[in-house]
Formats: sequence, structure tokens, C-alpha cells
Amino acid sequence: MSEDAIIGPANEVWEIRDAPPGEYRIEVELFAIRDARKPVVVKGRLFHRDGSDVFDEIRLERLKQRARIATIRVDEAGRVSVR
Repeated sequence: MSEDAIIGPANEVWEIRDAPPGEYRIEVELFAIRDARKPVVVKGRLFHRDGSDVFDEIRLERLKQRARIATIRVDEAGRVSVR
């Protein structure tokens, strides 16, 4: 399942049922600004078999600004860690 919302405010949803072991980076890039006086605020949460993790809030203020929200690691046993 994937929901891609390029006109906000809206949600972005990705689901990987059986994620292969490895590292997954979550990154954002600001493509448009409706009101330059207000930063775009990105919030997130990862749900996994052992619970969930809330990501730190990211503020984007410039066009093309990029930021990494988190790096997710899935080990061989399917355990998930976030940094």
C-alpha cells in the first residue's frame, strides 16, 4: 500500500510486509511552499512488529531543502532499530 500526497497537508503512507534485512533511509525534500512565513513541519512514526517509534519533528524552510528523518535497520531476525 502506498499513498503519495504531494499537495499538503496530507499523509504519506508506505507499507512493506516482509522487509528484507538492511538499512532503510527516510528522507524528505521540500518541493513547494504555499506560505513562506511558515515552515513546513514533517512528523512521522514507524510501526513495526515490536511496537512503534516516533521520529523527531523536522522543519523545512527553503525550496529544495532536504533532511534525513531516520535510518531504519532490519536485522536477519526481523528486529527493527531506528537511529
